[in-house]
Amino acid sequence: MTITVFGAGAIGGITGAALAKAGHDVLLVDRAADHVAAINAGGLTVERRQGAETVAVRAITSDALEAGLDLVLLAVKSQDTPTALGVLAPRLAREGAIVSMQNGLNEELIASAVGEHRTVGCLVTGRRTGSHPAASCTAARARWCSASWTDGRALAFRRSPSCSTSSRRPA
Repeated sequence: MTITVFGAGAIGGITGAALAKAGHDVLLVDRAADHVAAINAGGLTVERRQGAETVAVRAITSDALEAGLDLVLLAVKSQDTPTALGVLAPRLAREGAIVSMQNGLNEELIASAVGEHRTVGCLVTGRRTGSHPAASCTAARARWCSASWTDGRALAFRRSPSCSTSSRRPA
C-alpha cells in the first residue's frame, strides 16, 4: 500500500521521511514544483538537534496524482483544505481514508467530502519549522500523540512513550 502524504511542508515532510525510512511506500504530493524537483533529485533532508538526515522518497505535484488512493495523510494548511479535498476526494479508493494531520480542526469538512467512515483525526505535537525548495525540514521532538476515527473506532499509530491514546469509544 502506498501512503500518500498530501502537503510536503514541515509536518508532511517530516512524517513522510520517517515513514519512508521505516520502509513504507510513501508518495509526497506538493504544489511547489521546485520543492518536488529538489526532493526527487536529492531526497528530503530532515534536520534535528542530533543532526541532519536525508531520506529518498518519491514526490509529485497534485496534477500528476492518480486515482485509487488507499491512505492519505493530509498535511496542508487549514485554509488549503477545500482545494486539497477537490483533488483528493475523486481519487480516494472505495475503502480509502484521509488522516488530517493539520494545524486546525478540519475533520468535519473532510467528512463532508469523503464520509465520516473514511475520515481520521490526528493530533501531531512538537515544534516544527517550514521547508523550502532545498528540500529540508527542521524538527525538534515531533511526536505522534493520538488518532481516532471520527465515528469513534480506534486507530493505532506508533507513538512516543510520553503520549497516550485511548482505544475506547467516546461516551
